[in-house]
Amino acid sequence: MTVICPSCGRQQNVQQAGTRIRCEACLAEMDTSRLSPAPPASAQGGDVDSPAAVAPGEMAMTAQTLQYSTPQKPPISRERMLAGRSCIVLATLLFAFSGCLGISTVALLVSGARGRSPAVLALTIGIMMVLSLGSAAAYLWSGISIRRGGIAAVIVAMVLAVLQEIGSLLYFAAAIFQALTGGGNLFGLFVAVLAVAAFAQLIYHLIKVLNQGRTA
Repeated sequence: MTVICPSCGRQQNVQQAGTRIRCEACLAEMDTSRLSPAPPASAQGGDVDSPAAVAPGEMAMTAQTLQYSTPQKPPISRERMLAGRSCIVLATLLFAFSGCLGISTVALLVSGARGRSPAVLALTIGIMMVLSLGSAAAYLWSGISIRRGGIAAVIVAMVLAVLQEIGSLLYFAAAIFQALTGGGNLFGLFVAVLAVAAFAQLIYHLIKVLNQGRTA
C-alpha cells in the first residue's frame, strides 16, 4: 500500500494499513488508517522513486545547483599567468617610482636648487612622473586583462615594453660610457641592468602569449 504525506506530498510505501508511521522526507507523523491510498505508479508515469515523484521545488533546486556547478571558463595558461604577473609587478614599481618623483618635485619647489631654476627641474620631474603614472596604469590594466584572456592588453603591454626597453638600453649605454670615463656611478649602472632585464623578460612572456593565440 502506498500513501501520500499530507504535509509534504511525498509518497511512501506502507506494509500494513492502520498503523502510525513517520514520513521519510519531513518526519511528520501519519495515521495510515485515515489516509487514502495513492494512485498506482503507472497512472503517474513512473514509480515512487522516479523523478516524476519528486516535488517540483526539489527538481528546480537540483537543476539550479547543476547549472551553477558547471565550469564557465577554461583555466588560464601558464604564459598568460606569467605575463599578467610581470605587468602587475612593473605597475607597482612604476607607481612607487612616481611617488618618489612627486616627493622630489615638492622638495625642489620648497627648498630650491643651486645653479638651476627650481621651476625648470620641477617641470621636468613632473613630466616624468606623469609618464610614469600613465605607464603604471596601463601595465596594471594590461596585467588584469591578460589574466582574463584579453588580446588587446597583450598588444598594449608589448608596445609599452618595447619602447621602455629601448629607453633602458640607451640609459644602459650612457651609464657604461660614464663609468668608463670616470663620471658615472655603479648604482646607475645597476638600475639600468635591472630595467633592461625586467622589460626583456616581459617582452619574452608577451611573445609567448601571442604565439599561443596564433597556434590555438
